[in-house]
Amino acid sequence: MRKRTVITEDIEGAECELMHEPVECFDTLSAKVGDKRVFAYIVSDNDGNYDDLIGEGIGRFIDFRDSRSKEAGEGLAALGLDSCGEKDLDTVYEKNTAEFHSRYLSALKAQNTYEELTDEFDCSADDLHEEIENRVYNLQYIDLPFQNIVEKVLTEMWEDPKYFPGEPYAQLLDCYSHGNDWWSMAGRGMQCRWDTSRGAGVWIPDKYCLEEIHTAGDLDAVAFIEENRLRGKKWALYRVEWVEPEKHVLHEVKTSDSYSELIEERVALHKNRSCNTEWQREWGRQHRAESCCNDFLETHNAVINGDVWGCVCEVFDSDGTQIEEESCWGFIGGDNAEESLEAEFFNPTVKQLKRGLFESLGGEIHPSWYTAPYWPDSQTCSPKKFDNLDDALKFLEEQRDTTTTD
Repeated sequence: MRKRTVITEDIEGAECELMHEPVECFDTLSAKVGDKRVFAYIVSDNDGNYDDLIGEGIGRFIDFRDSRSKEAGEGLAALGLDSCGEKDLDTVYEKNTAEFHSRYLSALKAQNTYEELTDEFDCSADDLHEEIENRVYNLQYIDLPFQNIVEKVLTEMWEDPKYFPGEPYAQLLDCYSHGNDWWSMAGRGMQCRWDTSRGAGVWIPDKYCLEEIHTAGDLDAVAFIEENRLRGKKWALYRVEWVEPEKHVLHEVKTSDSYSELIEERVALHKNRSCNTEWQREWGRQHRAESCCNDFLETHNAVINGDVWGCVCEVFDSDGTQIEEESCWGFIGGDNAEESLEAEFFNPTVKQLKRGLFESLGGEIHPSWYTAPYWPDSQTCSPKKFDNLDDALKFLEEQRDTTTTD
């Protein structure tokens, strides 16, 4: 025999059966409009698919803790590392052989005397140049003499963004595991001797992120907006002052709860200032890459830890019978769910019911005002104009109640 759990709620004096069980940690919203009751609440959403919830355009995540997976190798490659986690100098050499030859030859001549070179290459001074070039151009780098110079040259090329073999905007990640997993950029999240796995994963930007990095990143080197975690306002606008070609100071320009308000001021800063060097523009791109990564991690951490919710809004008649229901699932983050429940479900439903009740009582709705019939006596109608629907509806209801009493 099957059992069914019934969830009921007393809404303005009517016992109503709900379709789902509200989550207790969130406030519910209720209202009475005429003889109808509106009840909106948040429910847990445990059925969402990870890929669907994460969506596209915010990058890709690879977990290194499963070292056997094919993705782990792809993640290491994105960081410019080989399968052992070391700098991938092989790829640097293979993709930039001519540049390596040029740098290696220059380093040989700069760091060694003729005597040292003729001794190492076992040839006379007259044949030295030809012998060096013969070996350099016909041997793999691992077989060349002076391996200390070889490694130094390749390492310098690996560190140069122009020759870096991986994705320059990929971000190494740490994972704090204590009951749940919480991911952060390397060195920035919870650092615990026992529970934090350092370098446990990588975030790789997709084509949409790269487009944002290369466009908005240049602007970040002048001014940028980011979430303000230290003060009351939600967002903060910062101006970047380059006191030296490769040294900057951040100045907080303004904080606000309105992102669009700060965008206008940021645009003004961009019009008046610009970056002077490629190094500064690259700093801005790296900053934007970190911002994209943080946005991804906020969503990723919420999804894997069950911070996903559904919004439900039900309408009941006077005896508690449901007459309307609207729901939507996959809201990531409790704050987001609460804001959406009120703004996208509860308020529109209440307003729609009020408009219907207002019209049923004889009111007229205009683009920017409301008119309500007014009967100062039994034979004269003098419509009253209101700017607010609530005031107009209250007037009609009071007039109705007065007429009923009389």
